[in-house]
Amino acid sequence: MNSRFAKAVAYNPKTIKVLGFTLLPICMRHRVVLEYYNSPFVTSEEPTVEDIIFAIRVMSTLDKDDMHRGINEVEAGYIFLLKQNDDTRREVIELIREHIIDNSNWPIFWEKENNGADNGIPWHMKVVANLVRNGMDYEKAWTMPESEAVWLYTCNLADEGTDVRVLSDADEAAMEAHKKAVEQMKKEAQNNV
Repeated sequence: MNSRFAKAVAYNPKTIKVLGFTLLPICMRHRVVLEYYNSPFVTSEEPTVEDIIFAIRVMSTLDKDDMHRGINEVEAGYIFLLKQNDDTRREVIELIREHIIDNSNWPIFWEKENNGADNGIPWHMKVVANLVRNGMDYEKAWTMPESEAVWLYTCNLADEGTDVRVLSDADEAAMEAHKKAVEQMKKEAQNNV
């Protein structure tokens, strides 16, 4: 059995308390809001304390209005605390990153060359629309754990006849070993020049 699949559907991601907020399992709505605001937690840049508080707010609610509201007094207090204490700031960043990793159990796909069929529809909407078309409630499709949604979407595509290939654990390990071997060969070639 694919371990990423098992982790996505066999148990709920850990809930974490961060600065008094409980981070929920990451869902499509969280992903879209974080991407819309170019959150460093999805762009891999270094977050500011305001970015930290924003990410915590987004991932601790399913309410769209709450996600987009301005900073409240409690959050302003945490911003002040994080600006004063680098160790706490680093710990909070690490907790958020761990939460994201714990929620990232999507299938890994065999890569294919893009045939230029990109129609401009965001992938998030394709996942949600597919789930709704297959009988899921619209709000549930947006707010269920993201990894489960992507696995369901992938299964629906396969059932519809789309050529979808998911890497097994053994495939993933072999590809990782191959990448490391290629990198090692490149380093050795550079050292021999």
